[in-house]
Amino acid sequence: MNIDELENFEQIGEGGMAAVWKAHQTSLDREVAVKIFRTELTSNAEKMSAFMQETKAAASLKHPNIIPIYDSIEHEGAYYFVMEYVNGHTSAELLGQGPMPWKRVVLIAQSMAEALEYAQKTANLIHRNIKPANIIISDDGIPKLADLGLTVYMDTKYLAEQLQVRLLEFPPNFMSPEQCRSKTTFDCRTDMYSLGATLYHMITGVVPFGEFPTMQVVDMHINGHLPNPRDVQPSTPLGLAQLIARLMMKDPNDRYASWGDAIKDIKKVLAGRVLAVKQGRSAPDSTISPATKKVLSPQSSKALPEPDTVVVPIWARGITWSVLCLWWAYTVFMICRLPPIMPPPPVPPEPKKAAVVAKPVTAVKPVVAQVTKPDTQPDNGKATNGAAQSAQSALDVSNEEMILLHSLRNKLSECIMSQNFNEAIAYIAQEKQYTHSPAFDSETDKMERYINALSGQGSVIEAALKKNINRSMSVTVNGTKCNVTVKGVENGTVRAEMQSTVGSATILKPINIQISQIDPVEQIALIGPADTEAKCIAIFGLSMRSRDYKLALKAAEKCGPFAELFKSKVAAEVPAPQ
Repeated sequence: MNIDELENFEQIGEGGMAAVWKAHQTSLDREVAVKIFRTELTSNAEKMSAFMQETKAAASLKHPNIIPIYDSIEHEGAYYFVMEYVNGHTSAELLGQGPMPWKRVVLIAQSMAEALEYAQKTANLIHRNIKPANIIISDDGIPKLADLGLTVYMDTKYLAEQLQVRLLEFPPNFMSPEQCRSKTTFDCRTDMYSLGATLYHMITGVVPFGEFPTMQVVDMHINGHLPNPRDVQPSTPLGLAQLIARLMMKDPNDRYASWGDAIKDIKKVLAGRVLAVKQGRSAPDSTISPATKKVLSPQSSKALPEPDTVVVPIWARGITWSVLCLWWAYTVFMICRLPPIMPPPPVPPEPKKAAVVAKPVTAVKPVVAQVTKPDTQPDNGKATNGAAQSAQSALDVSNEEMILLHSLRNKLSECIMSQNFNEAIAYIAQEKQYTHSPAFDSETDKMERYINALSGQGSVIEAALKKNINRSMSVTVNGTKCNVTVKGVENGTVRAEMQSTVGSATILKPINIQISQIDPVEQIALIGPADTEAKCIAIFGLSMRSRDYKLALKAAEKCGPFAELFKSKVAAEVPAPQ
């Protein structure tokens, strides 16, 4: 991509480090976001080399909750970073209307944690600058993380230089204590603290240490404390307050060891559960203060007066005890005078009945239940309208459940693309453990019936290979061409005999081949024509592996309720023209 492909620049944001513009990319006829950093940040060749290396790693990420980086352009000494343009609003803009509902806050936390876990495992990336302004909520309710891979300038050396002169070029309200000290290497636990501070802002509507000057905020993150979210916003669930306190521990070793551990607790909070935390003197130090037992109104400046102590004379106590003893004695006396409880009259024995001679039992013809096929059974050769019905039902669910439903569809699509139907059913069963709206439950029921119908047809590639049992065929396994005779197919494994030449003799050697090791193009040829939805789904997954996006798009059109989702995956994978 070059700068000539971009036109109609319109500035949509500006910060201490860079300005963000909206532009139109003429080569692909789409709107993009362009971030242009200040020249003093890009003038250092060594820093720019590390910066570009991290940006390339971020550009390889594909996650529904991460805004992808399309390309970088150098023009007249300036660096342009081209990203996806998202129609929506930042969390900072939405917080201008007040605090968010707690369930929406927890769902955003889950999406961000899953995105950051994916970035760490896939490209060993951390963010370093998580804040409400970098979390964008799209118009369809999907939270997306911005600037991943574009914050390498916030390393230890850069922050140390600014803190030494006591002059920061950006607000430090969401920085971690280790960033404020600039003495250690940052890891994923640094992002945990910033995410906790962001959740605090979302649930309370109050910026962490927002009432202090810039450099005093840095000192407060190291030694200061914030009021408990339940004291600021009483409707905050206890589990959410505990989650924020754990994320904002002063010592990184007291936070979660990994994003996987944090996600487990986030799901517990979403289910309305309370977390197990240390209390008392043994509890580690957190930026979040413990909740007070009683909160006085802001108008009250004096403590409530203690009630006067009333001393009861000894003679009054004696009279009271005497009355109580007399009452108990009278109660026992009246109970003893009650008539005894008579046992029930004996039941007369039933007269003996005459013996009945057993007759031979005649065979009964078994009745076969007529089972009707579910209405979500895939149609052979025809594309269903499940995607349209799914979109209509989604109108009845809340924004929080739309985010959860979108995440579930992504997981299920990955499973059925690899023909792993059991794992897909397990995902649905796990989600059904929680309480949702009727519309959400209806959507999950439809997807469960659809996947059960696909599962009943079995793996199409296994079925195709079974047709070639005892036949010689040529297959490419891990890039090596082999002549084999198929002997059996079971659980994703092909039992075969491979022909090999030893001297002038040809021998047959038993071999087990995993279906996933066979070249995807040859698997497509084995499947044959795409005349069923099960075949279309299998061909779609194999086409994406072989990067045949034209065939993948054609197959996606016949993938039932997952058609639109598969099309979006193809659109995300199509490389931009150079």
